[in-house]
Amino acid sequence: MALTQTLLFGAIGVMGMFDPASIAMIVLAAIVVPSCRPARTCVLDAFRREILPDNEQGLGAAVFVNATRWPNLVPGACL
Repeated sequence: MALTQTLLFGAIGVMGMFDPASIAMIVLAAIVVPSCRPARTCVLDAFRREILPDNEQGLGAAVFVNATRWPNLVPGACL
């Protein structure tokens, strides 16, 4: 989890630090971002599967999905 989150954090930071003229580094960082997010989601799903008992798996999945959707919905609703 820490590795994928650190790579994602670093790639987003790198995109903001480079001059737009150095397009190669920005493109490289832009490729890292979409490849880290599914890896992070997969790791978090495995972690959730390990820590929750079988009778709480459905609730855990619902909480996880809603926790990832609300940060996208709230700013859109406030505009």
